[in-house]
Parts: sequence; structure tokens; C-alpha cells
Amino acid sequence: MTTDDTAARTARAPRRLSNAGRLSALGAVAALALTACAGGDDGYVDAYFDNGDPIYAPHKVALFDEAGTPRCEQPIAWQRVETRGRSYTSTGGLVTAWLFEVMNNETNPDSATDEREKGKLERALGSTDRMYEWTDPAFDAENGISSPGDLDGLKAEWQTHLEGLGTEAALDQYARPGDSWLVTPTATYTIRRITDVEGFIEENDIPTTFNGQRNDYAGAMDRETGIEYLMVTSRETGEAILMTADDRLTIEEGSELFNEYEIDLSVGFPDDPEARLVLANDQCPAIDGTQGSRFWVYEFEMLESVEQEPVSLL
Repeated sequence: MTTDDTAARTARAPRRLSNAGRLSALGAVAALALTACAGGDDGYVDAYFDNGDPIYAPHKVALFDEAGTPRCEQPIAWQRVETRGRSYTSTGGLVTAWLFEVMNNETNPDSATDEREKGKLERALGSTDRMYEWTDPAFDAENGISSPGDLDGLKAEWQTHLEGLGTEAALDQYARPGDSWLVTPTATYTIRRITDVEGFIEENDIPTTFNGQRNDYAGAMDRETGIEYLMVTSRETGEAILMTADDRLTIEEGSELFNEYEIDLSVGFPDDPEARLVLANDQCPAIDGTQGSRFWVYEFEMLESVEQEPVSLL
């Protein structure tokens, strides 16, 4: 679990479906997905980076059970979700990969002028196949998604709404961090970035030492009590704890971390966002010392900009 590129402003309560809701979506695709898993890819996504290297990412159906609960049985390669989007941007990550696939027009490879370009276009095909592997079962259930093809109509709507995205700059420059929150079985915390971690530790008498090479740090405020904790997340294992001067809490099983990103078509000059993307972390514990948690697309909402009426001073 990481809190990179997150910030907390006005806190939102997460929208979460029941296990029954997850089951209605995931169960409908089990037979199709398991058939794919039995193919030549040995259960891994059949996709490639822009340079032709293969992507090592298990199919979603292998990572959730029939109720949509994370299986947490295997770690992720290189402590990150493998996406071909990393070849198309400076920073990579699931947010950029998702935006790339949304705006991917899948140009016909036969239009290429040489074999190299043709191979590149061939590897860019199958955008909804890739996107389907990144969505949380709650997203699938809420949007009636039971196969990659069910994303076709949504993708067309998203492309129309976000026309021009990626034409002026790299895709990562269109996404800005929004709210971040952590939901545990006992409390909900608003997560914020701490710019001076050492100062926060000293000011609050927290019994720990800053180690930026091994850990990520953030503030976590209990929404009910107002108490703020230091959240320390191991980069190696993904395990996190909450600390104050007198208290030390381990993030409980069943907790979920949500990170919001606002998608703005204006680069460099913040404007009202045109879309809202929320990622959810499955909070899987470390497996043999290797990070096992993954982020999933939990919500992708199109927003309408509101034009302000001129104010009369007369």
C-alpha cells in the first residue's frame, strides 16, 4: 500500500457495494476468464509493452474469489501492477495506463508504413481487455460489467467527454491528486501528505525514526475523534501502521485505502475537472516478505463543468 501522489482536502465517504453485488458481476465472468487462464498465457494477461516486452500480470479472476474478496495468495511482480501504459509516459502507474487505454483509438495495424510501426500498433490493440483487468469487482457490479466488451460503450462515452486529452502533454500531466481516505472496520481516516515528516515526528513525540528509503509517510486523521496519526507504510511489504505518541495501531484486515485523482483537460492552469478517478487498494498483506497489495479502478466518473454567471455590481 502506498500513499504517493495523494492529498486530502474535502473528505468523501466511499461508495462500497455488498459482497452480493460483487458476486453478480464477478460470477458472470468466471467461466470466460477461467477459460482464458487455461490458455497459453498460464493465467497471465496476454499483453506487451510498447517496446515488445511481455507484461506479467495475473488475470483479475485469479486475484478475487467469487464474492469479489481479494484472494491475497500471490505477490505482484516488482511491487507494482504491470501495465503497458508505462511505456507511454514519464511516470507510469495505473492512473496513466487507464487514461491511455481510454483514449486509445486502436489504429489499424495495416495502415503502418513499416513492420516496426505495425508491431507497435498491434500491441496497442485490446484496450478494453486491459482495462477490464484493472477494475475492482465493485466497479463491475455497479456498471453492469461482466466482460471486456461491456466496457466498449462506456469507453466511447469517455472518449467523447475527454476529447483532446493527451494531445498537448503526457497523460500524467492531466491527472492531479485529489482526496485520499482509509476505511478500516473500526474507523475512517482522512489521509494527507506530510511535507516535513521529521518535523511531524518530533513535534508530536512519535517514537520512531524517519527512514525515507524504506517507508512512505502520511498523516491519517480519524474523522470521528479528530486525532491525527502518522501512517508509516513499508515500501517492501506494503504493511502499514498508525502511530501517535501513546498509540500504535496496525491496519486491520478488511481495510481499504482510496485515492482520488481529478482529470483536467487544462495542462498547467488548473480548471474544473472533467472526470474523477478513484483507485481502491485491496490491502493484501505481504507474501513471503513481498508486497501483495494492488490498486484497482474503483470509480471513473465524468463531471460537467459549471460556468459561472457574471455578477452584477449594480
